Amino acid sequence: MLIWQFSLNRLIAWSSKLLPVWIGYQNLVACFNYLFLQRHFFYSPPNTHLLTS
Repeated sequence: MLIWQFSLNRLIAWSSKLLPVWIGYQNLVACFNYLFLQRHFFYSPPNTHLLTS
């Protein structure tokens, strides 16, 4: 029982150390996706608008 609790505490400590890294990675991916979508949706539509009109 004591070993199980120790391993649980280690798991919690490890995940709390990894959490900021994971959050930073998620933010980075979201930022890249936002920039890519912004480039895709704000630079492509003028061309398609010219084609449709």
